[in-house]
Amino acid sequence: IAGIYWCFVSQAVVLQSLSPRKAMVESYHTVKGSWWATLGALLVMAVIVMLLCVPAVVIFGVASGVLEGIAESVDKVPPALHLACWLADFVTDVLSDFAGVFADVAAVVWFLRLREEKGLPTSSNSASSDGVCGNSDSERPKDFSA
Repeated sequence: IAGIYWCFVSQAVVLQSLSPRKAMVESYHTVKGSWWATLGALLVMAVIVMLLCVPAVVIFGVASGVLEGIAESVDKVPPALHLACWLADFVTDVLSDFAGVFADVAAVVWFLRLREEKGLPTSSNSASSDGVCGNSDSERPKDFSA
């Protein structure tokens, strides 16, 4: 249950330049009152990743295994077979990476949406100076451009 409250810690660290401890507090404030909606959004993201990526990864993973098995069983491996093995491995790796990127982007979008709905700052530039929902003035980087 607490994991849902802290699922946006990394987003708070990156987008708001917070320490991990303060990011846990921000994540909690972001999810508070939207726990079920956040759980639902995370489940929908997981289902989308599974529906889009898992079947393709399984297909290309099996194809790669079959091709490598064929390559091991013949004395002289044709270059086309090497290329096919490499291509199947490459597609599997790209699809796996895509799944992670999709999940990260979707989590950032949900994080920003929740914060905007609640009127909470969405970045370190728009953080309040009271130290509760963002960096205090003493922790903010100084602007030396003026």
